[in-house]
Amino acid sequence: MTRLSRKFSAPKASDLQQREKVRYLVENGFLFYSVQEMIAPNASKRAQYPRTLAEAKLFVERLRSQSTRPQPMPNPVLQRTASPPAER
Repeated sequence: MTRLSRKFSAPKASDLQQREKVRYLVENGFLFYSVQEMIAPNASKRAQYPRTLAEAKLFVERLRSQSTRPQPMPNPVLQRTASPPAER
């Protein structure tokens, strides 16, 4: 069980699309607490949570840095590019 913000209101049991959106957001670390979106270099506003699953995917991508889930560390071994074989 995951504790969500007191502002969260669960969708109806019959609303499977909204339940899927909520599941996606929670799995990605967005627990319905306020998140800020930068609108200028030194200005931000409170981001609105998405209405659809498609919007949720963009929301997670755009605001991932504010997720409550730890971000995966890049693996430097996987990021190396293979060098061409040396000529003989």
